Amino acid sequence: MFFCTSNYKKSHTLQYAKQYLTIIFTTILLIFLYLVPVSAQRIEEDKDLYGTSLKQIVQAGDQALNIDKDYYTAMRHYQNAVELKPAEVEYIYKYAEAARLAKSYDIAEANYTEVIYLRKKKNYPLARFWLAQIQQMLGKYTDAITTYEEFIKNQLGNEEVGSYYLDKAKREKIACNWSKEEIQPQQNIAIQALGAEVNTPNKEFAAFTLGDTLFYSSTNFYKEEAVTARPYSKIMFSVKGEKGKVLEEDNINITDQHVANLTYNAEQTIKAFTRCEYLTDYSTEIRCKIYIQKKDNKGNWSSPQLLPKYIQQPDKNYTHPSIGRNANDDKDYLYYVSDQEGGLGKLDIWAVKISSDGSYGMPQNLKDINTIENDITPFFHDPSQTLYYSTEGRKGFGSFDIFKAEKGAKKWLKSENLGSPINSSLGDISFSLNKSGSKGYFASNRKGSTYLEKRFESCCDDLYSVEFDNNINLIVQTFDAASMNDLKGAEIEIAELRKDGSTLFLDRLSNPLGNDFSFDVKKGRTYELKAQKNAYTEVTAQLEVPTDAQEIIEKDIYLQPIEIDLQVLVFDLEDGIPLAGAHVQILEEQDNGIKKLIEEQFNEFGNDFVFPLHSNRKYTIRSTKKGYKPLQDITLNTKETSESKTFLAELYMKRITFTDYLPLVIYFDNDYPDVDSRSSTTDTDYAEMIVDYMAKKEEYKLLFTEPIDEEEAFLTAQRYENFFEREVKQGYEDLIDFTQTLVNFLENGNEISLQLKGYASPRAEDKYNFSLSARRIVSVENFFRSYKRGILMPYIQNGQLNFAQSPYGESTTYFLNDLLEDERGSIYSIGASLERRVELIQAEIKINDNEDSFVTFPVKSDKE
Repeated sequence: MFFCTSNYKKSHTLQYAKQYLTIIFTTILLIFLYLVPVSAQRIEEDKDLYGTSLKQIVQAGDQALNIDKDYYTAMRHYQNAVELKPAEVEYIYKYAEAARLAKSYDIAEANYTEVIYLRKKKNYPLARFWLAQIQQMLGKYTDAITTYEEFIKNQLGNEEVGSYYLDKAKREKIACNWSKEEIQPQQNIAIQALGAEVNTPNKEFAAFTLGDTLFYSSTNFYKEEAVTARPYSKIMFSVKGEKGKVLEEDNINITDQHVANLTYNAEQTIKAFTRCEYLTDYSTEIRCKIYIQKKDNKGNWSSPQLLPKYIQQPDKNYTHPSIGRNANDDKDYLYYVSDQEGGLGKLDIWAVKISSDGSYGMPQNLKDINTIENDITPFFHDPSQTLYYSTEGRKGFGSFDIFKAEKGAKKWLKSENLGSPINSSLGDISFSLNKSGSKGYFASNRKGSTYLEKRFESCCDDLYSVEFDNNINLIVQTFDAASMNDLKGAEIEIAELRKDGSTLFLDRLSNPLGNDFSFDVKKGRTYELKAQKNAYTEVTAQLEVPTDAQEIIEKDIYLQPIEIDLQVLVFDLEDGIPLAGAHVQILEEQDNGIKKLIEEQFNEFGNDFVFPLHSNRKYTIRSTKKGYKPLQDITLNTKETSESKTFLAELYMKRITFTDYLPLVIYFDNDYPDVDSRSSTTDTDYAEMIVDYMAKKEEYKLLFTEPIDEEEAFLTAQRYENFFEREVKQGYEDLIDFTQTLVNFLENGNEISLQLKGYASPRAEDKYNFSLSARRIVSVENFFRSYKRGILMPYIQNGQLNFAQSPYGESTTYFLNDLLEDERGSIYSIGASLERRVELIQAEIKINDNEDSFVTFPVKSDKE
C-alpha cells in the first residue's frame, strides 16, 4: 500500500514565499494502496499573492491536477482562484474536483453543492454524481439517495455522461438504502485506534502480527532532494505495543524506494513485500513490484528477487502481496493486486501457486472475487481458508469496504460485507486476522483518524485493532457407549462445514490420559466432529453453534466399542470329550479392579456357547457344573482389538470326587438340635434346621451390635453377613453337592467310611456339651439317610456307607467366654457361632478294583 508525495517544480515555487512540500495522490497509487493522499510536509499558507495573476494561479492548479496528479496542491491553487473570483463556476468545480481527489470531503461537498446551486449542470453534468458520492462517503445516506435520484433523472439520455455513471448511480442508490439499515454497529465487535506508538500524522497500513510483534507499513519518512522532498514508506515493527521501529534486517527497506506490505507464509520460509519507485523527479506516478525472499536450510534469507516476467510484467503494477496455504492441495499461493491484462475492471486480485520446489504456476484472476471497480489489499487467513479484501465494487457503506469470501472445494463462496463498525462510510482497507480469529487489524481514514492538515481534514489512514467476542470454547467429552464410562485416549478431529457443502479441517487433538478436549469455535457456524480410538467404531457428529451461545458449550460423544464374538467350548478333563450341562459366566473387570458378572448361559444338551462382547475390555470366563470343578478361569483381553473377530476359549473341567469337598464344615444354631435335651441321639435331620438358622441372621446382627457405636456396628454386621452367607449357607450347599457325589461313588460299587467330628460352644457344662455335639453328628447322619427319599439307605444297610462318630463337646479354638449371663458373647458372637459345628474331616474308601484293600485319603482340617 503506497503513497507518494508530489514534486513541485521550481517554476511553480517562485510564485510562493518559499518552497513547500505537498500531499499527493494518483490513480496509480491504488496499486500501492487506494484513493487516499499520502503525507508530506505541510504547505505554508500563502499570504501574499501580489504579482501572481489569476490566470497563472489557475494554470498552476491545472498543472498539478492533470499533469503532476498533485491533488492537494491543485486544491490550494483553486482555493486561491475562488477567493479572487468567487462566482466563477469553473474554478469552483475544479476546486471541488481537487478536494474530492485529495479526500477533503467536506470542502468537496460544499463546492459541488455551489456548482449545482449556480445551475451550471449542463456544463458540469457529473457534479450531482460526485456530490452524491461525497455525501455517501460522509454517511449522509438520505441526502445521497436524493442526489443520486436527481442525477439519474436529469442525465437519462445524456450521452456525454455515459452509461458507466448512470449504472453506478443506480447501484450506489441501492447501497445507500442498504447502509441506512446496516449502519448499526454489531455488538460483538470492539474497535480501537492504535496509539501514537504506531500511528503518526502520515499513513500507516498493512498491519499483521507474528507472536507478540506487530508488523506494519508507514509513510512517515522523507528523502530531501534539490528539486523536491517526498515521503517514502518503510516496513516497521512494534513489540508488545512499544514504539514502532524500522525493520533493519534482511535487506528489505532501502532508502530511495517505497517499501511496504510485508507478508509471510505459514512456515515463515517465504516472505514477500512491495517496492515502488517514482517514475520521474516531478510526477507523483509510481510503479510497484513484488519481491520474494526465501529461507535456506541454514535459516538465512536470500536476497530479494522479482517474480518471473511471465507473472510480473515490466510495464504493469503489482502490489499488496499475501501468502496463504490452500487446504485443498496443501500448497502456498501468492495473492496480489495488479492492473495487468485480463482483469475485470480497474485493479484486480490475482493468485499464483508456489510449488514446493520454489517454482510458480500461472497467474489466475479471482473472477469470483473481483468487480469492475478497484479490488485491493487481499489477506488470506489460513485457519479459516478465507480471503479478506477491500473493494469499491460491491454494496457497501461508501468508499472501500472490507469483505470476506470463504474458499470452497471448487470455487470461492459468496463475498460478505464485514459490516459496521469494521466498515465505515470512508475507506477501510488492509484487514488481517490472527490464527484464532479473535483479533485483527485494518487501516482506515474514518472520522477520528489523524489529519495532517486539520483545516482540510485530508489524509491519513490510521491503524485500528478489532476484537471479536464471537469465539466460543467447545468442550468435548468422550464416553464408552456400552459401559457409559469415561473413554480416555481418544482422538478428536474438528472441521467446519462450509456453505457449499465442503469441509474445512481446523484441528486434531488427542488426550492419552483423559476424555476431555477443548476447541475454539465461532457463533453461528456448523462443525463436524470425528472421534476415534483403537478398538472403537469411528463416530461423526455435527454441532451447530447458536448465535446466542454462552462462553462455553459442551458436546458428549459416545464411541461404540467394536463388537466381537466369543465362542466357548467346555470339555471333560479326564477323557477330553465335550461336556454338556455346564454353566458359563462372563465377568468384566471394572476400572477399580472389581469383576462384574455381565452375562451367563446354560447349555443342557451341548458344550458350546457364544457371547457377543466388546473391544477394549478385560474379561474372565468361568464355568460351573454339578460334580465338576474348572481347571482354571480364562482371561480374555480385547483392548488391542481393532476389528470385528471371533475368539475361541476352551474350558476343561475336572470331575469332582468326594475328597474334593473335604474338609466340609456344617454350622448349627445355639443348643440345636433338641434344645435342653441331654440325649446323645436325635431324630432331627440337619436339613430341617438350616432354614430356621438362616432366618435368624438379622436377629444375630441386631442383638450383638446393639450396644456398640454406629461405625463399629456397621463393620460387625458385615462380618455376620459374610458368616451366614459364606459359612452357614455355603456349608449346607457343599453338603448337598458332596452327598450327590457320594451317591455316584457308591453306585460304582465302592465303599466309604466317613469320620464326623462334632463340637459345641463352652456355654454349658462339659457333659451337656458332649451330648449336644453327639446329637449334631447324628442330625448330619439323618441328613444322609433321608437324602432324596433314602437313596443312600441301601448302601448304609449293606455296609458300603458307614459313619465314625467323634463327639468332642466344647472347643476353645475360637471362643473364650462361657458366662451364662453373657448371652451376647456366649450365644450371638461370631466366635461362639463358629464353635457350633460338625466337621467332615476324613474318609476311608475302598475302591472296587477286585482287591481286598483300603486306600485312605486323610484330609486334614485347618479347624481341627
